[in-house]
Amino acid sequence: AVGLSVGAADAPVEEAATMAGLVEEMDTVLGRPAFQRLRLIEAQNVSLRYEDERTDRAWTADGGRLAITRDGDDLRLRGDFALIGARDYATTLEMNYSGRIGTAAAEVGLSFEDMPARDIAGQSPALAWLNAIDAPISGALRGGVDADGNLGPLNATLQIGAGAIKPNEATAPIAFDSVRSYFTYDPVQQRISFNELFIDSKWVKTRAEGHAYLVGVDRGLPSEILLQVGLDEIVANPMELYPEPVSLEAARMDLRLQLDPFVLSLGELSLSDQGEVLRFRGEARAEPEGWDVALDGHMARIDPDRLMQLWPETAEVKTRSWITGNVRAAELNNIQLALRSLPKHKPDFFLGFDFEKFSTQFIKNVPVIEGAHGHASLFDNRFVVSALGGYVTAAQGGRIDISGTSFDIPDVREKRTPAQVRLRTQSTITAALSLLDEEPFQFLTKAGRPVTLADGTATLSGVLDFRLLDKLTVQDVDFDVAGALSDVRSE
Repeated sequence: AVGLSVGAADAPVEEAATMAGLVEEMDTVLGRPAFQRLRLIEAQNVSLRYEDERTDRAWTADGGRLAITRDGDDLRLRGDFALIGARDYATTLEMNYSGRIGTAAAEVGLSFEDMPARDIAGQSPALAWLNAIDAPISGALRGGVDADGNLGPLNATLQIGAGAIKPNEATAPIAFDSVRSYFTYDPVQQRISFNELFIDSKWVKTRAEGHAYLVGVDRGLPSEILLQVGLDEIVANPMELYPEPVSLEAARMDLRLQLDPFVLSLGELSLSDQGEVLRFRGEARAEPEGWDVALDGHMARIDPDRLMQLWPETAEVKTRSWITGNVRAAELNNIQLALRSLPKHKPDFFLGFDFEKFSTQFIKNVPVIEGAHGHASLFDNRFVVSALGGYVTAAQGGRIDISGTSFDIPDVREKRTPAQVRLRTQSTITAALSLLDEEPFQFLTKAGRPVTLADGTATLSGVLDFRLLDKLTVQDVDFDVAGALSDVRSE
């Protein structure tokens, strides 16, 4: 019969057993004359109950095998177990230990298959980030202790199977197909070096390298993790918005992860795409009712064709279709994005940008707006384009200045959605009358009058109301235009 006690059961926490203390006790036992010739201890069909008071979790292992071998002063331990749990997959563990009698220095290894992420998350500060993941993990850990019993670097290989990020029962799961990670944890610097972090999911596939610092490890497990990573080979299709995934060149990301409660703060995410950089900042909180998300983005400029590639075909379909069919050219600058999503509420989305050298034909057969500059925004399903400058070239009479003109779609979700143009123009009278005589209006032609019936300056303002139809006729447009004519001369 063999009895083993590691620390007194009623000892204070500060007097609890340590790795160095355990090794010292083993050395004392094995150094006794009665054990000098001991070479092998084997145990079959071992049952083990493991309770972790720090994480308030407990496990039962069954069918275990243990073998302790001694070769001179070299000591080795091997074991394997099967964990019993209420899951549809089995978890197996293999462990090994190698050391030398007379010193606390040792190497320890652990390999496992299909262990729940949350079960292993509490066993090392370096694994605490796994606590928000619901998935099986296979992998291996290898570390050691020095002669004083201090932990050395921990090397880890993790293969995470299909699962989801789900900090609590109320948060909608963010699914992934697999995650693969190779990293080293330095307990002295409390630093994790990710040699590789590969993510494969329906939303994104990417490969990352970087490092993380653990905060609050002196209290047992970290309270937060500060992470800096670089990503490449990014292929994204969030929420399956695109018929084909979109590829991005590279990214840099600074994160702060608070573990309890779960709060992911994005210091900055810099996405490099076709020579431009899109920067995001934001925060995702796992509230008892669900996700609370705030995200802000900014980009100095983007090519309109690239914007259409990144604009999902299924999002704001009418607005996207109108832009694709009517915008001929533009330079887009100062792009601003914002997303707000509260638990049990529909997300709010904002898009704003400045434009230059903008060219569009918003009504068929009406002269094209050219050289426009101004601002556009999409918020609360309302899309507004305001021109601070620009012009229309009439068939006769020269250019018509449209500074102050705006285009407004009150609700982009509606089919055959109504739209409104608030018109502000300044031109020659001939140019204004020439515009009014274009298809589909032809007011002057119908009145039997020429567009050159008067010279002078026309300053007009008014409202055009119509629906975004493929074929727009004069009957589809309601208009109310008024203005002042100055320096008028007519024969």
